[in-house]
Formats: sequence, C-alpha cells, structure tokens
Amino acid sequence: MKGPAVRTITNAGREVQLYLHTVASAVACASQNKVVRLEIGDTHEPSPSAQKARVAALLDEAMESLDAVIRSKKLPPTDIPAATLGKRIVERGEKYDAVNRTYTPGPGFEALLVALVTDEVATAQMQAAHVEAEAR
Repeated sequence: MKGPAVRTITNAGREVQLYLHTVASAVACASQNKVVRLEIGDTHEPSPSAQKARVAALLDEAMESLDAVIRSKKLPPTDIPAATLGKRIVERGEKYDAVNRTYTPGPGFEALLVALVTDEVATAQMQAAHVEAEAR
C-alpha cells in the first residue's frame, strides 16, 4: 500500500519550514493515542463468503503487524518530549531549496495528519451511530 504523496510548497522561505515544524510539534502533543488501522478499502468480492474471507485475510495481516510491534516492544523514547518527536516527523525526509524557494515536508507529516483525520472521522461516525441507536 502506497502512502499519501507529499506536496512541495512553492514560494516558501524558512518561516514556512519553521511553521510546519511548529505545527507538527503541536499535533504530536495533542495526539497521544496509539491506534492500529485496518484498511479494507473498496473490497468487493462476488459472494458473501468470498467477501468474508477477504476481510478476514486483511484482518489477519493487520493482526500480524500488531503482533510484530508488540513483540518488538518498540516504545517511543520517554526521555524525548512529544513536541520534539513531532518536529522530527517533518524533518525526516524534508527538502528545502533556498534558491528556488520550495519546501517539501517529510512524508511522515502528511501520513500523521491523514491518520489523525481518519481516526477523528471514525470516532465521529461511531458517536453518531451510538446517538442514533439510543434515539430508537
């Protein structure tokens, strides 16, 4: 699965770079949740049993990656503030061209924002479904 494309910002000075570093730091501080995503996408199979098997296979893949993370016991460094970790998301892979005045943040920044938006949309949908179920 290919991640989102990072867009280059034209007519960007150092202030844009510093602004995105600040935004990433703020986002990292505001979002301390850890989530595992199950990407089903536009999975359409010809029969209900084939659909069920396909979703089960995708679930198995997600669970394997979750298991790998748990087994490796990789935790974010506790001695580094979340704001610094957020700034690093933008810095890793960023490209700043002072001559052409273009700036491209690291790919992790857009991936972080997409994940946060997806998580918030899912939370809002679950809350709406809960409210609707209680109204019945």
